Amino acid sequence: MAVLSLLPLLLFGVLYVWFLGLAAKWILKLSVARKLRWIFIAIVLAITMANTLVSQAAGRPALAVLGLVVHLLVGAWFFGKFAVRGETQSSNFIGGLKMTAAAMTMLLVTCGVLIGASWLLLARPA
Repeated sequence: MAVLSLLPLLLFGVLYVWFLGLAAKWILKLSVARKLRWIFIAIVLAITMANTLVSQAAGRPALAVLGLVVHLLVGAWFFGKFAVRGETQSSNFIGGLKMTAAAMTMLLVTCGVLIGASWLLLARPA
């Protein structure tokens, strides 16, 4: 039963990897290896867990915003360094920031649609 509880995390990981690939290809015309995208997902998961541990001791709203900012900055650095255009030309910090922000936006919109659809489907008249 504990393995099934990891299924939503895996689903969002797969979606985020796919959205990172879409953002790289469509928006910035970049190429990022799937392995690097999964490494970034692992880094984001570690940031999220650290943010959750810290947020238990402090206020949640400020740390949620801090977590998003750290996520964007790490994504900008990571993909600015490892995303490539063509064979040798790598992206820059701004390109990595655009890619990470676009992928995060796609993931948030997808989550919003899924939550809204489940809310509408599970809403029962009184």
